[in-house]
Amino acid sequence: MKLLSLWTYIMTMLLRLSLITLCIYVLSSWLVHADVWFIEAEGFEEKRSILATNQKGVNVQWSIKEDDKKALGKKYLTVEGANRNNCEACAPLFYPISNIRQAGLYKLWSRCIMPTTASDSFFWRISNDGGKAFTPPAAAHGGDLWEKWHWKRPWEGIQLKKGKANILLIAERENRTKLDAYCLRNDGKTPTDEEAAAWFKENRRRVRSVEAQQKLTLIWGQIRQL
Repeated sequence: MKLLSLWTYIMTMLLRLSLITLCIYVLSSWLVHADVWFIEAEGFEEKRSILATNQKGVNVQWSIKEDDKKALGKKYLTVEGANRNNCEACAPLFYPISNIRQAGLYKLWSRCIMPTTASDSFFWRISNDGGKAFTPPAAAHGGDLWEKWHWKRPWEGIQLKKGKANILLIAERENRTKLDAYCLRNDGKTPTDEEAAAWFKENRRRVRSVEAQQKLTLIWGQIRQL
């Protein structure tokens, strides 16, 4: 009986150890592969983006507004003159994705206001080669209407490569859609305002740290030349 009890005890402990190991593996895999990226709508690349255009009699104009304190960073984007039948995605905004650690499928979220059935969509496209080629324009529909800032959808099936060659392109589709920020993520979670604010704060700190280091390196190089 004692031998049987000892055997039962050993098997029970081994089973518990196996379960703990499995949990640690799953958790560590999630932590390693979870990749989240935010960008404020007004943070587009100015060099390649087209804020205003007139094509086929359609006059499209993106505007940065500062009249809503509830927008992240107190700024947001809106568009006038959109006509998807005559000018499909003809005023694109380019958002280089800083760094993707894990290649694979991502979901796109947008913090936006879509107030009417004629103001509830925009186009998005993705490039994996630095902007040489993009996926066809995909319509991001709101699906319902709201007057307050809200993280919407997600839009799925976005393939991203590891590294810095990915670009998100946002273009007009309907007038007066308000866009505040975007989020690309592969962890299945819904973004929150608190998460976005913390992400922006941390990444601005990193940028300042890199800039300070570059400045220090430059000064040190100048001193060594004296």
